[in-house]
Amino acid sequence: MEDTEINIDNEQPILLFGIPLRFKSTQLIFREFTRFATIMAGIVTLIGAVFLKVWPVEQWYETRFLVLLCSLLTLIQHGCIGANLLSNGWGNDKGKFWCDVKIMIVRGFNTIRTTLRLVITPLLFVIYAMELQVTEPLTILFCTMLAIISELQTGLSENQNQYDISTETKFVDTNNQLLLEPLHQFQKEHVLQRVTFTPLVTGAVIQFVLITSLGVFGQTKTPTAPIIIIIYLTLLLLMAGLYLRRKWTFVEYGIYRSIVDIIILLVLTVAIHFL
Repeated sequence: MEDTEINIDNEQPILLFGIPLRFKSTQLIFREFTRFATIMAGIVTLIGAVFLKVWPVEQWYETRFLVLLCSLLTLIQHGCIGANLLSNGWGNDKGKFWCDVKIMIVRGFNTIRTTLRLVITPLLFVIYAMELQVTEPLTILFCTMLAIISELQTGLSENQNQYDISTETKFVDTNNQLLLEPLHQFQKEHVLQRVTFTPLVTGAVIQFVLITSLGVFGQTKTPTAPIIIIIYLTLLLLMAGLYLRRKWTFVEYGIYRSIVDIIILLVLTVAIHFL
């Protein structure tokens, strides 16, 4: 790809539900957004911990504790991304191991998020199954394995659909901060050339089969939590689809996904305790 001149001083703000998304800086800096997401995920985790302190669980595998664990893992996810940004990557860019989240966001994938989701998504299915009174160990294990496979497919979808760019230097300021607005503009103007839907569709089919099977054979008096989980998983797949359909840039996809993670986990935390 030919180098494209990028103006990092005069970019239009990214809109979040129609509202310009900016913090202290005149530019939307990825580290600032990551800090915001980490704080919000921490608040959700703290709320869940307070609820468990007031209404303790009898067994560690109760769904209320598992929801708290999902929130904690989401906090760890954003915390790891923030730590990676602060340290300017892990490993050696010329060695066998190199993990730099900045180039990931530029190219259109997020290995840190995918790694944590390999635990979070199976936990959501375990919660879903247990809320439907499906508690047989072999069934739970089978659901967990299928959920991991579905999340691997989602991560594979990101890896197979990347922007044709090999460096993040065009989108960082003098302090080596990744600027999301010029990156968003670049991704908007240089859309994905070849898109492979197979991994995402495969993951979606696996999740649909799991949700449907457990819904048919399970039973519950309070369907609120299972419905929230269905909505959550569906939204994640729809957002990934919008990205692959070139309706969103990867920057937009990452922002909306982080916001949805936090909001839905907060709603699920409240619902699992009171509804």
